Amino acid sequence: MKKEIDCILVVPDFTDKNQKHKFSNMEMLGPEYIAASVEYHGYRVELLNAYSNNITMHEIYDQVISYAPYLLGVTCASQRSYPFVKDFICTIR
Repeated sequence: MKKEIDCILVVPDFTDKNQKHKFSNMEMLGPEYIAASVEYHGYRVELLNAYSNNITMHEIYDQVISYAPYLLGVTCASQRSYPFVKDFICTIR
């Protein structure tokens, strides 16, 4: 049975197309604090951290699509990772 999720927070892990720059957010406290606060207020939250959970962005995409949350949050820790985050969000839409 599929879990009912109100909100998914994603901490992405991206590498640019030339494999020169790895944009890993590893363990970030910001999304964890947000998840804890949202849960405290009674919502069901799933935190998907690609690095910590050792999952690919394709697996995260599949989970987001299958859960169909009311709210999706994606962290973008640096300006250099923004194009990858933007592409991910556009694909989800």
